[in-house]
Amino acid sequence: MKYKELFTSENGLFQTVFSDDGTVSTLADEFSELFTGQTRQSMDSLAVGLYGNRTLLDYLTADNYVTFITAVVYTHLQSWKKLHDALYAEYGISDGQKIVDVKTGSITAVSDSDQTDTDSNKAFNEDEFSQRERHETVGNNDRTETYNELTNVRTITGDGSEVLKNIDAELKVRLFNLQRQMLSDIIEDICTDIY
Repeated sequence: MKYKELFTSENGLFQTVFSDDGTVSTLADEFSELFTGQTRQSMDSLAVGLYGNRTLLDYLTADNYVTFITAVVYTHLQSWKKLHDALYAEYGISDGQKIVDVKTGSITAVSDSDQTDTDSNKAFNEDEFSQRERHETVGNNDRTETYNELTNVRTITGDGSEVLKNIDAELKVRLFNLQRQMLSDIIEDICTDIY
């Protein structure tokens, strides 16, 4: 069976496997994260246009393809997320400049201690001690600790807005190429054709 015979632009792989009412509800969230800027229908149209004449595995039928493709997606999901996160980290400047906010505070602890020692050459059970044989120690410990807490805040500045637009456009192009690669990974695992 050909890909376009099982999946159409109106009832495609993304609309069924990654739908909100799909068998695995988290795949809808994964689609929203990984396929930013795309709709399920647009990805299905792209898949039919690029891979419609490929032959599906004999195992895939209209009854079991959701389970099989869900498993395929989960085998690739971690590597896709790493690529996606690396892409956003590389182009993170388009989100804005990082501003560091420092929060300071202090902790104070007070403790008093009294201690009486006796002369070491007196027996421990003698009752009478002279003032000379007794050593009293009074201590007062104060502890003050200061801490700094760093908070990163992202904001877009007015400087270099043209540069930010160019970086954002390049991010979108690279993101679309990554999305095509993710689509290709799924197709390669469910089709017998290489080309």
